[in-house]
Amino acid sequence: MPMGMGMMGMPMMPNPMMLMMANMAAANKSSKGSKDDDEDDDDSSEEPPPVKEPPKEKVEKKRAPEPPAKEEEMDPDVRKLGDHFNIEDRWLIRLDELMRRRRETKEQDLAKLYEVLEQARSPTGLLVAKLGEMECGQFVGKVKPDRNIERLATRYKLDARVVSRLTELRVRRKKTASEDFNRLEQHLSLCKRPSATATLLIGKLLEGELRAVPDVTSAKALAQRFKLDKDAKSKLREIAEKRADDVEEVMAHLERTLQMSHQPSATLCKLAKTLMDGGKKKSSDDKYANDSQSERGDSPAAERDRSKSCGARSDSTDSSSIRRRRAAIAGRSRSPKRK
Repeated sequence: MPMGMGMMGMPMMPNPMMLMMANMAAANKSSKGSKDDDEDDDDSSEEPPPVKEPPKEKVEKKRAPEPPAKEEEMDPDVRKLGDHFNIEDRWLIRLDELMRRRRETKEQDLAKLYEVLEQARSPTGLLVAKLGEMECGQFVGKVKPDRNIERLATRYKLDARVVSRLTELRVRRKKTASEDFNRLEQHLSLCKRPSATATLLIGKLLEGELRAVPDVTSAKALAQRFKLDKDAKSKLREIAEKRADDVEEVMAHLERTLQMSHQPSATLCKLAKTLMDGGKKKSSDDKYANDSQSERGDSPAAERDRSKSCGARSDSTDSSSIRRRRAAIAGRSRSPKRK
C-alpha cells in the first residue's frame, strides 16, 4: 500500500512534526548552497597578486641619425656674379643672405655691383666693402641718372663711373643735393680734369671728410676778371678748396696782388703753393710770406738787406755796361773813315 494512503483508499493526514523537520532540512540545504555560491563568487572576484618579474637589463637603443637639414640653394644670379669675378664662396654666402633681405632692390644692387667691380683692382676687396655698406644701409643700387646729372656729364665729358657716383651722391644726400650739384659745377668749370676732381670731391662727401662742397664763387669771379689760363684756374680752385675757412680773405689778397701784375696767370701759379700751405701773415700790406723766406727762416730786416745788396750789384753792373758802350761808340767816331 502506498505511503500516505489509509485504509479503504482514504488519504492519511500529514504529520505536522514530519513537515516541520522536512522544511528545516530544506532550509539548511538552501543556506549551504548560497554560502558555497558566495564563496565561489568571492574567490572569482579576488585577483591573484602580481608576480614580480626579475628586472631586465636596460638596453639603449641607438637612434638613427637625423637627416641633415637641406641647405637653401644659392641664388643663381649671385652665383653667376661670383663666377664672373672669381669670388670666394664665403663672401657669396654673405651676399646671398643680404640679397634675400633686399629682394625689392636685388636687380639694382647686382647691376651696381657689376658696374663697380668691373673697374676694381681687387673685386673681392671691393665687394667686402660694399657688403658692409649694405649692412649699414648706405649702399645704393644702380639708379637711372636724372637730367641734371646727364647735363653735367655731357658738358664736362664725365665718364660712367663719375656719373654713377653722382647718382649715389644725389640719393644719399637728398636734402643738400641742389647745393652740392651747384658747387660741384663751379669746381668743374675751373679744373683741368673734371672726372678726377668730381671723383675726389664726391668721395670726401660720402666718406664724411667734407660736410659740404667748398664754395668757389669768389674764385670763379676772380678767374673771369683777370682772364686766367687753365693752369691758373686749376691752381685757384685748389687754393679755394684748401683755404675754405678763410677763402674770402685769401681771394681779396689775391685780387690786390693780381692788379699789380702784368701776367696774372704766372703770378698766381707762383703764389699757389704758399697760399695752399697756409701762408704766413707778415703785415696788412704784405699778407703772405715768400716760400724762400719761410724756408730759410730769415727775418724781414735780413730780407730787405739782401734785396738792397742785390739791387746795388745790379746797378753797378748796369753802369759799367753803359760806360763800355759809350767808350766803344766814342772809339768808332774817332777812328778815320776809310776812303
